[in-house]
Amino acid sequence: MAIISFDFDDTLVTRMQPKRPGDLLHRVGLERPVRLVLDALRSTHAAGHVAVIVTARTKPLHPWRKSPPTIRWWLRQWALPLNVYYTDGRLKGPLLRKLGAKMHWDDNAAQLQSAREHGIAVVEVTTADLFT
Repeated sequence: MAIISFDFDDTLVTRMQPKRPGDLLHRVGLERPVRLVLDALRSTHAAGHVAVIVTARTKPLHPWRKSPPTIRWWLRQWALPLNVYYTDGRLKGPLLRKLGAKMHWDDNAAQLQSAREHGIAVVEVTTADLFT
């Protein structure tokens, strides 16, 4: 059983453009799954591996307050019962190694390099993947 981690923003989901200037990008309904990554995540889980979300976002301090939807909210909508780990903007490599991750999916070059430097295999998600 391996631990496979997935980034959230622009990897598992892509933000659709707001309809009007000033609309929040994280408003409900403006995030949609990247089908290629969602399928890989579900396949990972179905194969008996552990899938987790590792994001550079800051952990919400007060998730019960009225705010943009959280990652956990989004995962519940898509029936994905996963653990979420936050790095608060730091590079993910040290956390991925600590978690024992074998592979990490991400769109960010610096995060991918950090994972590689910590012995984690990576899958780069490109802009083309976001719209397939």
